[in-house]
Amino acid sequence: MEKIYTKKTEGFTLVELVVAVAIIGILSTLITPRVREQLAKGRDTRAISLLGSMRTASEIYYIEKGEAPLTDLTKADNPTDVAAAIQNLLEYLDPKAESLITNGKVDIGGTRKEITGGGGSPEADKTITYGGKIGFTFKNPDSSASNTGDGVYIWFAEETGKEYDSSGNRWSAY
Repeated sequence: MEKIYTKKTEGFTLVELVVAVAIIGILSTLITPRVREQLAKGRDTRAISLLGSMRTASEIYYIEKGEAPLTDLTKADNPTDVAAAIQNLLEYLDPKAESLITNGKVDIGGTRKEITGGGGSPEADKTITYGGKIGFTFKNPDSSASNTGDGVYIWFAEETGKEYDSSGNRWSAY
C-alpha cells in the first residue's frame, strides 16, 4: 500500500516570516527619522501659533486694562516676571492654549544650535535636538531694532543652543 503525503497549505513557513520581519525592519529604519522630523516641525508650528495667540491676547489685555502685561521693561528677560505677565494673559487665551504654557515656556519639537560656517557667517547646525522648551520675552531680541520692546509685544526668548527651530529658522525671528 502506497502512502500519500499531502502538503500542509495553512500558515506561513519560517522563511516567509523572517522575510516579512526583515522588510518591516528595513522600512521602519527608513521611515522613522522622517516621521520624527515631521512631528518636531508640527510641535514647532504649534509653538509659533501659540506665540501669535499670545500676542493677540497681550494686545487685548492692553486695550482693556490700559497697561501692558509687563510694565517694567527692565524685567523683560527675567523668567519669573515674564511668567507672571503671561499669567495675566491666560484669561484671554483658549483653555487649550493655557494648558500648553508651563512656567512661561512652551514645548517645542526640536532645535538647532548656531555654528560659525565658512567666512564667519552664522548658520544653523544640521543636527536637531528633539524636544525641549523655549521661553518668551517682552524685549526685542533684535538688538539693531529701534523698538526694544513695549511690554505688549512678545517674542521667543533667545537661549544658547536653541537659536534655530527644527526647520533651521531663527526662533527670535517669529
